[in-house]
Parts: sequence; C-alpha cells; structure tokens
Amino acid sequence: MTLEKVFREAMKHSLCATGESSQEIYALWHGIKICKDKATNTIIIYNTTLGGNYYAEINPNEYKAFMEEGWKTGVYFVASLNYRRKLEVINKRIKDLVNKPSSTDKKYRQLKESRSRYIKLLTNTIIHLTKIKSNENY
Repeated sequence: MTLEKVFREAMKHSLCATGESSQEIYALWHGIKICKDKATNTIIIYNTTLGGNYYAEINPNEYKAFMEEGWKTGVYFVASLNYRRKLEVINKRIKDLVNKPSSTDKKYRQLKESRSRYIKLLTNTIIHLTKIKSNENY
C-alpha cells in the first residue's frame, strides 16, 4: 500500500477529524495525525501523544504498519504502543510512590485510576486490532 492510499483512506474514515490549512490537509484520529503538504504533496504521519513543542513523526517500524495494514490498523498499532508507554510511566510512578515514606493515599489512588483507564484503553485497542485482522464487521 502506498502512503497516498493510506492518506486517502484516512480522509474517508468517518471517525477522523479532518481539516485543511493554507499549508496542509490532514486527518486526526486516536492521537495520530496524517498530513499532506499542499506545496510538495509530501505525506507525513505524526504521533501527537509524544511530548514536546512539536508533534513527533512516527518511526520506520510504525510507518511499516501503516503501509502493510492501512490506516485503521496502523492507528490502533501506534495507539497500543502509546498506551503501553503510558502504563510503564504510571507503574514506575506507583513504584516510586510506594517506596517513599511520605507517599499520599490520594496520589496513589489517582495513579491507580489512571492505570485502570489506560488498561481499558489498551484492551479495547487490542480487541479492535483483533477484529480487523479477523475481518469481523470491519
């Protein structure tokens, strides 16, 4: 599959937020933004959940998922990686908090709730990936 085809698939996807500026046309879904530069027709996919002042372009392995499987599967693949990364951070913060003598129950509860939310998001993402791969209602 070409990157152009992935872009067209994203633009047609009903759940995407799409838009246009003077410089680009884009689609955004689950923290993944695909945009096409109007001047050069260059297509780039960004992961908007990575920190910093600017969105980070996805890595070659993630591009491979989009090229082989298409827009939906690529988005769910990158989203699952994002959720796993966030869970690792939360688990580390819980571990650090438990080892501190001055830890608070409120902060611990908040982290546990956050972890539960990301576990649910990850589980739903994996379910969607499984359905797509088995072509059930997709």
